[in-house]
Order: sequence, then C-alpha cells, then structure tokens
Amino acid sequence: MKHLLLFSFLIILSSCSSNTIEIDNPTDQIIKVTLGDRPMISVPAHGSRTTSISESIIEVLVDGEPTGQIDLNHGDKFMLNPSYSKYYIEESAYGRDDRALAAKFLSSVEGLDKNPDDIGMNIFEFDGKPYIGYAKVDSSLLIKNIWHYGVKDLLPKQVQTSSGSVLKRKIYREEYFIEHARKLYNEAMLSE
Repeated sequence: MKHLLLFSFLIILSSCSSNTIEIDNPTDQIIKVTLGDRPMISVPAHGSRTTSISESIIEVLVDGEPTGQIDLNHGDKFMLNPSYSKYYIEESAYGRDDRALAAKFLSSVEGLDKNPDDIGMNIFEFDGKPYIGYAKVDSSLLIKNIWHYGVKDLLPKQVQTSSGSVLKRKIYREEYFIEHARKLYNEAMLSE
C-alpha cells in the first residue's frame, strides 16, 4: 500500500513539473510577451527574462499580436525567440576531437535516425570570410536548450576533462557569432 501511495504521489508530482523558458530580446526595442493567460512580460532591448511554465502547449503573443503556439513536451529548458532572430549554436571540442570519425561511422549505419540535437560541420560566410566548424543556425520561435553556455556566457578557452575530450556548446546572438567567427578567422590567418 505504501508503494502504491508513493507511486501515485510521484505521478502527480511529475505531471506538475515546470519548464524553464528564457525569453531573449536581441533587438533595440522593448518586446512585450504574453504566454497563455499569464501576465505580460516586458523584455528590455538587448535583455532577457526567465519564467517557468507548467503547461505543455501554450499560445504566445508578442506586443499583443498572436505569434504562435509553443510545445514544451520535448525538453525542460528553452529559449523563446519572440523576434524570430537568428541564433547560432556552436559545438567546441576540448581535447581530442573525434567528431568527424564518429559522423563517418554513424552515416554508414543504415536505418539509424539522426538526432535533431546533433550539430554537424557547416560553413557560414561573413563579409566574404568563411567560418568552418560545428555550428547551426536557428531562428525558431522556441529553441530547445542544448547548450552549456547561454548568450551572456563566455566560451571558456579550456575546461577540465577526465576522459581526454569533452564537447561543449554555446548559443550566440547573430551579431556576437559574427564577431566570434571573424576573430577565429583572423587567428587562423595569423597562425599560418
């Protein structure tokens, strides 16, 4: 009987869990966001606000206009992008980098579904200069948090690892990723 009560309590508790949403505003204007029936949230220019939501599907209004529905069933942390701006998520390897070898092996396995959270090698061009690396761009209304470092966090030059290598991800607002890509390009040109 105790086990049945405990199990019932755990089911009720899990159904009441909430999702964390960071509402980011990379624009020069204040954005007013309403999530379902909740009070409006003012997000300052170049700022962000964090909130928790227990509903799994919720309507989003931006400056009083319907923007879309968001589905919070596939994660527990998200970033709301009410301006539909471009964000770049970059994956950096610390230590040995075996991603190319792993990608080659996995591509040879038939019937294997690609993980939508994976980040592959991509090439982006900014001011005629290439960025070549493991990054992807996302301008969705709701972006699932698959990163270790947020838009306000700095990407560390080194991290502690016990396995010889570790992968870390950072999300960038577009202008900061372009700045980061230029810096990487200039460093690469100086090292040749």
